[in-house]
Amino acid sequence: MEVYNRNQPIALKLDSSSADRIITIFHCKSDTEDAGYLRNADHVVLNGFIKTLRLKANIKSVAEVQLPNLSPEQSRTERLNLLRNLEWSSPRKEVNLYVAETFNNWFCIATVSLLNIQPFRIINLMEYLTENLAFELGTTGAVGISVHNAGYGLLDANDELVIHGSATTEVVVIPATIPPIEACTPYGWTVQTDSGLVLPAQQNSKQITFTNLGPGKVFLSVGKHAELNKGIALFPNGGSYEFNRSNYPFTLPIYAIASENSALSGLVCV
Repeated sequence: MEVYNRNQPIALKLDSSSADRIITIFHCKSDTEDAGYLRNADHVVLNGFIKTLRLKANIKSVAEVQLPNLSPEQSRTERLNLLRNLEWSSPRKEVNLYVAETFNNWFCIATVSLLNIQPFRIINLMEYLTENLAFELGTTGAVGISVHNAGYGLLDANDELVIHGSATTEVVVIPATIPPIEACTPYGWTVQTDSGLVLPAQQNSKQITFTNLGPGKVFLSVGKHAELNKGIALFPNGGSYEFNRSNYPFTLPIYAIASENSALSGLVCV
């Protein structure tokens, strides 16, 4: 099993053109980079994590709020009630935060009040997602956001929201299970100073071994004609090389060329 992480930034902007549609912040997905890496895998697990997520709110289309005076004589409950009333009773814009078990199957988990506090306000959205260091999305999960009309309209040309953070996709690769070798067939070739086909594509093979028995250097090439001093070198009198499922695309033929005529032995196992 192999594991590697693909890190990526999160950066998106919401403005008057965003309307009230749900916009995806992050969802776990594969890409062409993974496709090449996972060529021989028979099972792949993707696991997404959001590590940091913040929202910068610059709201100007509603009246600027005046922060209340909090007195040391007030109880903690009294102070919290003052701040809660300021947050939810003042003119404001709002955004809804969503999670999805499968992409686009959204559930609203929080509503965030956006007041006009100048010059701007930074909100840690991770507090709404998790108390842990990262929010785990699994293989198919997603996080999204939308602007909500709380009675003061949606965003207008004077408002801007910037969402920024970082996410990681953990890619777990479980290599293809290869059945044990059941039979091997020995081969022998004379490799000449011109490139020649040694083996056609061996799609059912599990292992191919070549040994140079002759006095000249032998050079192997996969998928195209061999050239001297290029490719896989088999040195005289015993130079050997093994192809197996980890290093050889079995859909391609193998060619060989020698610095002088040489005997090449081989073993093809299925």
